[in-house]
Amino acid sequence: MKAASEVIKDILVAAGQATFADTTADWPLFISTEPEDPDQVITLYDGDPLRGSSLKHDEAAWQQIQVQIRLRNRDYQAGYTKMADLLKTIAQKGLFREDADESGENDIRWHSFRVVNGPLHIGKDDNKRHLFTANVRASKEEIA
Repeated sequence: MKAASEVIKDILVAAGQATFADTTADWPLFISTEPEDPDQVITLYDGDPLRGSSLKHDEAAWQQIQVQIRLRNRDYQAGYTKMADLLKTIAQKGLFREDADESGENDIRWHSFRVVNGPLHIGKDDNKRHLFTANVRASKEEIA
């Protein structure tokens, strides 16, 4: 089973919004560790499952997961616009199924990706690059 950040990474890469772990790309995307360079970068961080979010319904296990998206760029407006574009791409993703293994068992059905907040400008880093953040919640169902 993939982490929610991996699923969001796949959505953004497939949409042409980012390139995974390529620091020479226009918008490189990383998971859990933000590199010092380049100036413009997207980083995804998995959060803990939301408290009280796990439940059973008709033998399916549901869970709410939160992912933080962090974006860094020298230009304020370009950074804000890019974060807004990322959030739009994520929010438009509908129901889909992730094959966890070849057996067809233990698959995951992702029901929704909801933007909780963002784009939020949280200031500048030590190198005077603008920092933006947003939070996305994902609903997933484990299919036995």
